[in-house]
Amino acid sequence: MPNRQIIDNVIIVRKVVHSSMLRKEKGLIIKLDMANSFERVSHPYLMVVLQKLGFSRDIMEVIQACISTP
Repeated sequence: MPNRQIIDNVIIVRKVVHSSMLRKEKGLIIKLDMANSFERVSHPYLMVVLQKLGFSRDIMEVIQACISTP
């Protein structure tokens, strides 16, 4: 993203994790490398595979949003 550095993402993640730990929240962090992989994968095929693997519709929608827009 313009005007952003990689360290900005690290700082944001640390703040979110720290805040969640203080509130004793349960959660999950997923790191997706969007640089090259998703340019080569058929997005409709990926959605079919995720569905067959048992991913929920909510998670699939988040992944779809991540791969279709920056």
